[in-house]
Amino acid sequence: MSGWDYRTFEQALGTVLRHAAPVGGQETLELPVAAGRVLAADIKGRMDIPPWDRSTVDGFAIRSSDTADGRETVLRIAGQVKAGEFHRGRVAKGECVRIATGAPMPEGTDASVMHERVSEQGGCISFSFRVGRRDEVSGKGADIRRGALIARRGDVVGTGLMGALSSQGITRVRVRRRPVVAVIPGGDEIASPGTRLKRGQIYDVNSTTIGSEVRMAGGEAVTLGTVTDDPGRVRKALLSAARYDAVVFSSGSSAGQRDFVAGTIADEGKLLFHGIRMRPGRPTMFGVVRGRPVFGLAGHPVSAFLGAHYFLAPCIRKMAGLPPPAPAAVSAAYMGEEKADERMLHILPVSAANGRCRPVFKESGAITSISRANGLVMQPAGKAIARGETVNVELLGGYPALRPR
Repeated sequence: MSGWDYRTFEQALGTVLRHAAPVGGQETLELPVAAGRVLAADIKGRMDIPPWDRSTVDGFAIRSSDTADGRETVLRIAGQVKAGEFHRGRVAKGECVRIATGAPMPEGTDASVMHERVSEQGGCISFSFRVGRRDEVSGKGADIRRGALIARRGDVVGTGLMGALSSQGITRVRVRRRPVVAVIPGGDEIASPGTRLKRGQIYDVNSTTIGSEVRMAGGEAVTLGTVTDDPGRVRKALLSAARYDAVVFSSGSSAGQRDFVAGTIADEGKLLFHGIRMRPGRPTMFGVVRGRPVFGLAGHPVSAFLGAHYFLAPCIRKMAGLPPPAPAAVSAAYMGEEKADERMLHILPVSAANGRCRPVFKESGAITSISRANGLVMQPAGKAIARGETVNVELLGGYPALRPR
């Protein structure tokens, strides 16, 4: 395939997601390290939580049958129980026990009353209201029952789930393996950060931003050696990287004389599209080689970032078994003017604050167009944006809530 084979934004995303499948493999991780990972097996409760009936307040454990509406109840304090302790003996009629929040209910009691609601004098408490059975009491197993399903295979390990697992004494969990993505920087002018620049060279920016998007999407990024503008080297790099779960070239995706990625993907597999009707990011390409998704992103940093953000990241999330992300967006007044382009969707990096957003885009090659942005605005093809017009801003740090048509 040569030249351009354009897709709309929605068509391109749909094609990518249709060719992304969860990777196989599992690993066992310590619970704190498993945050954000996907469970590989169901988990059931090992014990009841609470393990016993417990008071939900600091106050007094009582027998509800000792109380009545409009009649003063006087109860003798027969002891005290703290959290982590058990009261010895059974509480008799007309007695109560001072109790701490979370402490086990003494035998014979079935309710608690807050200490603020009673009067205490001479070793007794008194009050004049009815207390219902189980008032201010959390019953045994009310939170988690032994044998009950706590989490399902495919659930994401979040803060709340880690707490539930910890309540069961669980310290290790089985999770799905993360997809590993090979990132291949390219271009005769590219040098790795930390090395000494030669005349005419610039540092590799794209591997860092692409790798960040991969990790945020639930994958692992491995940056391989820089590939020079040579068709044989591009082919060798692609075939070598095919042992990874996905491959990303960070340059060479245009249609110039020295852009060899598209032809190499077509020769070794299937090139599914070359070009998306969006700016920046128009040269983005996608194909499949040896069953692996292969992306070709533009060399310009902003174009590469947007290609990774909108197409690579959703692919990696699906491969990792993660659900589509929740939208993270705000409405803001656009403090600029954008002319309509009848053919292309425009992605506008913006700095948003206090109900306004300011355009910060300079050019596709200027990384500050992204580093100074905290949001992105989509300008549909054929639609101009007037100064002060309300627009929807996707906040960076999350992922767009877009679905293929």
